[in-house]
Amino acid sequence: MGEELESSKYLARFLADAVIYSKVLNPEYKPDYYLSLQELFGVGQVKGLNEFTQKIIDLKPYSAEGGIDVMENILIVQKAIDMQKKIEFKLGVYRYTSDGTIELDFENRNIQCMSPLQIMMSNGRYYVIVKNERKLRTQDFLFYRIDLMDEIEIIETKRRDVHGQGEWKNPQKFLVSNPFFYSGEKEDIVIGFEEQQITQVVDWFGTEENGLFECLGTYYMEKPENMVKVKMVKLRFPEVNVMAFSFWIMQYMDCVEILEGDLLKKTLKERMKWALENRIK
Repeated sequence: MGEELESSKYLARFLADAVIYSKVLNPEYKPDYYLSLQELFGVGQVKGLNEFTQKIIDLKPYSAEGGIDVMENILIVQKAIDMQKKIEFKLGVYRYTSDGTIELDFENRNIQCMSPLQIMMSNGRYYVIVKNERKLRTQDFLFYRIDLMDEIEIIETKRRDVHGQGEWKNPQKFLVSNPFFYSGEKEDIVIGFEEQQITQVVDWFGTEENGLFECLGTYYMEKPENMVKVKMVKLRFPEVNVMAFSFWIMQYMDCVEILEGDLLKKTLKERMKWALENRIK
């Protein structure tokens, strides 16, 4: 009996944290989820929300217009998987709009028809693994972010399966998260980020309403490899941890320009110089 109570305490804390820090639950749903946990485990196990946790809950993972009910999407996709049916949906991307905001865009997206195979969570987000029915790629499966899917419909067509022991059936290859917890110096940083890739910024920092970054407009930059001008969004990140930000920014070096941030520039140059001399030969 004692061991069951002890394990229940751990489970209560974990589930409460999962609700508070979720990247996919809309803020308006989190208080009800949290209240349900209090009713299930008791207020002794699940404490009341304080000012800190409430601020975490209030962080907006999506733009004000066109927010996605992720959990509803998951239930629809799972139903299609259970029924072995195909689904149709629109896949949104974040775009920098003419009124100077970053919003989730579905208007210019075509309806896609896919065979869903498995739902998986990675780094706090839900993905659906689908059969790759395109002949342009060689891999047997593709991943789609469920929190970017809209207008999902189950159709009567039977899904196409991946035969054999596909790589996607080994979840250890995909359940990888990279927490960035660093101490150290901070500075104001301004970057240019390709407008077509702005979804990557929202993935990590949420929308502009959270106050973690500020949009300063757009400009065009010429890419030397193909001499094509690309539209860049100018973003300001106030007082960010340089070490943590440097690892994030290195993932997107092919679509970013560092405009301001002397310590960040120095850190990146030194790290890349060392890598070129010692690790990439």
